Amino acid sequence: MSTADLLAILRRHTGIDQLLNRITTHFLASADRLRAAAAIVALSRLATGEQSQADAVPLRMMRTQLAELRQHPLILQAELGPALGDMSAGRLRLPDDDADALRLLANGTTTAACLGLDQSAGHAEIADAADAEIGRWQRLEWSHAWKTRKYGQIARQMCEGFFFTAEEQR
Repeated sequence: MSTADLLAILRRHTGIDQLLNRITTHFLASADRLRAAAAIVALSRLATGEQSQADAVPLRMMRTQLAELRQHPLILQAELGPALGDMSAGRLRLPDDDADALRLLANGTTTAACLGLDQSAGHAEIADAADAEIGRWQRLEWSHAWKTRKYGQIARQMCEGFFFTAEEQR
């Protein structure tokens, strides 16, 4: 048996290829969203700094567009990352089905994945699932615990974005 054969057997048994694939697909996609969120912050600071009279209107338009971008589901998704850490550390306690749904939202790389749907889901199925999830997150948003309210609000806003986008494309 050759070294290449042993390596192939080792790779199959350890699952290292699956792990590397997961790291590549998940973390690279997350990095793009984090870079976009950081760029929005930097542009927001620029748009609110000192400005001349001539710059006032274009900078006001840029602030408006940045506010709209902050509400994009993929930008909001970056804000759910700390929720996973809070759940792991026991600072955020959710029923299992809500915790699973939050993990999907925080880790999904597509709208369908965020909603726990098959990748072939159509716009109608996405809209229906997002609508149901909006109700879930509203209930958590009305919770007494501050962290639960905060992450419930972010999750609801994400699902609303999914819903309205799917509805427009129906």
